[in-house]
Parts: sequence; structure tokens; C-alpha cells
Amino acid sequence: MNIKYGFILVAIFVTALAHAAELTVTGYSEQLVAPDTYQVRFGVSVKDSAVKEVARKLYDEVSRLRQEMAKQGVDATRNVMMGEFKITEEFKEESGSKKPDGWSGVQTLLAESANFAEISDLLKAAFSSGAKAYMGIQAVLKDRPGAEQKVLQEAVTRGQGKAQVAAEAAGFKTIVLKTMHEVDDSADSVSEGKIRISKKVVMVYEAK
Repeated sequence: MNIKYGFILVAIFVTALAHAAELTVTGYSEQLVAPDTYQVRFGVSVKDSAVKEVARKLYDEVSRLRQEMAKQGVDATRNVMMGEFKITEEFKEESGSKKPDGWSGVQTLLAESANFAEISDLLKAAFSSGAKAYMGIQAVLKDRPGAEQKVLQEAVTRGQGKAQVAAEAAGFKTIVLKTMHEVDDSADSVSEGKIRISKKVVMVYEAK
């Protein structure tokens, strides 16, 4: 697991209260976590004037796609799973009003692998074989709560350390934690094939 920690921003607010002061610190931690698997979603689409024909064509198109992918060395029957499908009535503008214009259907397919290169090769085979829709790649982390807890603990530890250093520098001997809350200010991102998880906490101490 590669770990990168962001810097800790420390802000000190001193309020004259006899021999006490309020100390506020912000602790930040970031980790790059290798996902357990990658999931990619893609699909096929068809159109017809009859809704029953759309359903049949979707089935035929998926069968054809799997056969073409097999020619490229991809076992789509084993590695590609059926996802949700959607059939929608189409309309067209005619003389200022909407007129029925047949039906369209999309069948979503899902592939999953712990090997990112394998997912990439499978996706290339799918689109060269006639896939029409791309719904994106998702990195999946099975123990997400455990990974988040480790990042949060590190953010708290770093904040505690900075608070102690700041208090000693200002001439205070003891600090007591009054409040602490987590700041949700960042979304996950994927970097170098890994999930970036970050946590920020704001901690308020009374320094004496």
C-alpha cells in the first residue's frame, strides 16, 4: 500500500481567558489504496418499431458480441455478465407535436477483474466487436470502512501532534480536547490504478 500524507494546516486562535486559550487544529491524511477489483460497464443498443423486436434484437446482439469477442481471445460467456436493460419509446417532432417513432433498447454488460490491464483489453475487444455504450470503470474496495478508519486515525494522530507542538511553542503546558468533527470536503479519485482516500478533522483544544 503506497501512502501519501498531506500536510497539516494548523490555525491557532488565542482568546484571553486568564491563563487559558483556545487552540484549533486541522488534521489531514491521505492514502492510495489498491482496489480489490475493477468493474467496467458497457452495452449494446438497438432500435425497432415493435417493442418485442427490440427485446429479441438485444438478445441477438449480446450473443453476436460475445462471439466476436471470443474470436479475439476473450471468454465473454465467463467474464462478461448481463446487467440491467432498458427499453424506451422514442418520439419525433412533427408539425409542432411529438409523434411515436419506435422503440430503443440498451442492454448493460458488466465485466470484473482484479487485473486492470485485463479490464482494459476486454473493453477494447468489446468495442471493436460492436459495443455501443460505455458506462465507465469503477474501482471496488471490499473493506471500505476499514480503509477509511485507518486514514481517519492518521488524520487525528497528526492533528494531536501538531496541537501539542503549537501549545508548547505558545507557552502552554497542557491541552484538553473540547470538540472534534470530520470535514467532508473531498471525493474519491483514482490515481495510478489506486483509490485515493482522504480525511480531514477539525479539533478544538483548551490550552493552559
